[in-house]
Amino acid sequence: MIERNLSYEIETALNSEILGVQNLKTRIEKDILEAVQFISELNPQTYVLLGSGKSGYVAARLAASLRSIGFSAHFLQSGELLHGDVGAFLENSLLIIFSNSGNTYELVRSSEIARERRLPVISFLGNRNSDIGRSSNYVVDLSFSSNLEYSNFLPTVSITTATVAANCLLSGMAYIFNRSATDFAKNHPDGSLGGFLGLPIMEAMTPLDQVAQFDIHSTVNYVAKEMTKFPKGVAIMKDEKNSLLGLLTDGDMRRILSAYLDNEISIEQFITYTPTVIDINETLANALSTMTSNKPKRISVLPVTKNGEVIGVITMNDIEQRRNINVGS
Repeated sequence: MIERNLSYEIETALNSEILGVQNLKTRIEKDILEAVQFISELNPQTYVLLGSGKSGYVAARLAASLRSIGFSAHFLQSGELLHGDVGAFLENSLLIIFSNSGNTYELVRSSEIARERRLPVISFLGNRNSDIGRSSNYVVDLSFSSNLEYSNFLPTVSITTATVAANCLLSGMAYIFNRSATDFAKNHPDGSLGGFLGLPIMEAMTPLDQVAQFDIHSTVNYVAKEMTKFPKGVAIMKDEKNSLLGLLTDGDMRRILSAYLDNEISIEQFITYTPTVIDINETLANALSTMTSNKPKRISVLPVTKNGEVIGVITMNDIEQRRNINVGS
């Protein structure tokens, strides 16, 4: 009976967290988008993160994550704000405040001082009509029905929603400022994840003899069979000197097969002749950055070259498998 009741409690708490995030999704996308665009236009030199109690932990974690990709970001303890720490409110700074009530005295005064100094404020609030909300340039609305908070004395859903919103802001800023795995690796030289990203590409790549290959005269049927034999999501076309001439991906093949019934049709018109490549001397961080920074669509596979010759490929799956070895799944 105890175990059954405990399972019910855990399941109910988990469902409350899920509902809280789902409720958040319907509102904050526009708020986050406007906040990130505002930050992009402002391009502050320093980010000052503020929060009190559990919201302070969210603010501190966001500050640490921003630093990890090269932003100058600092978290200030609310208890010290009005005793000298507002000296950190320097010109070209941006304040980011986390508060569920929006009325914590030290945070309210800090937002007012920031406005007096003509510094911009973005706040993540459970009450956008609060004192902090009225002093903010932009408010990310984290309000939710009190019925969603499973426990009436533990602020679980409010912390989850604040954390999710912080992660959305972080992702948006990384995108708009072109921060990448390379930036992360530079700032984590001794961590397990940073060490993994610093590995050379040869540690994760697939050699050419394990990749499907074709020539300009190959048919759809032939390439499909080769890609089934070597399931790396790509087929490579090269010349006798191993110079890369083009490639076809799984996505290319799906589009071809959905549009053409004749499997003996020539593949020539569907080849990507100038694919993005990466040199063997680059790191996994650079490979990951190249893949994820391609806009608007990410790259899933990169041919690997050495002295102008194609020697293999590296895929997102290759990188993930190597990550699991080095960092753990």
